[in-house]
Amino acid sequence: MSLDRCDACSYCQTRFDIIAVKFRMNGVRMVSTCPICGIASVDDCGLSKDRGRQTRPLFSTLSMVLNMIETLNSQFKYIVAFVVAAVVVAAVLRHTIHVYGGISRGDICVAALIALGPAVAVFLFFQARSNRG
Repeated sequence: MSLDRCDACSYCQTRFDIIAVKFRMNGVRMVSTCPICGIASVDDCGLSKDRGRQTRPLFSTLSMVLNMIETLNSQFKYIVAFVVAAVVVAAVLRHTIHVYGGISRGDICVAALIALGPAVAVFLFFQARSNRG
């Protein structure tokens, strides 16, 4: 059984005992000691490329996550702004039609519900058309 250089003492080839693990922005370091020789060492074995593992430093992973959150925030802000604008336009149109057109609020509501059906049908038609091609 062969032991890696990070797992065993270089003098007596006995497995190290891990004393502590230090987490830093650029990786993880293990503080370990040999139970026979008493030699302590600090190894970057968790991040070394010769062990077959390639890990990203914590800062680049954190940066990638923050970029994804920023993208989601900008999309969410766009959707909220669109909804607020739609509500304001609907309110202005309803007020204008009620005051200047002389149509009652109940009639406006009924007409809006009737117009909702064809609007949804047109939306679904264009959605299906865009998904096909």
